[in-house]
Amino acid sequence: MDTTERQVIGHCGECGIAILADHPYAWCSKCGTSLPAEIKAKLAPLPAQDPPEMQARREGTALVVHGNPVACPICRHDRFTMRKTLMGSRGAAFLDMEWASPSAETHICQRCGYVLWFMR
Repeated sequence: MDTTERQVIGHCGECGIAILADHPYAWCSKCGTSLPAEIKAKLAPLPAQDPPEMQARREGTALVVHGNPVACPICRHDRFTMRKTLMGSRGAAFLDMEWASPSAETHICQRCGYVLWFMR
């Protein structure tokens, strides 16, 4: 590892923790306070392009179910973003047992926002 990456470039004004040159955020990772502008200016710049997994999430992916391509039933667009969603109930919430609820896979249309739900 390069010694300049581990160089202290300042301290958090709230909690006093040392901020290193390779610190990944514009805020303190200990207390969450926004770092001063002079420290932010010394931080390494963000990559010019998102990693491939972030680009795929933003652009969406094609949805294929049992070998059949699926288009949005509203706008006919073919790009979706997938999320896992808990299928909570009032009883589970009342008993603080939502973690035990079944989950569904949702696919959100990138064009109109329509949500397709799949239990398997």
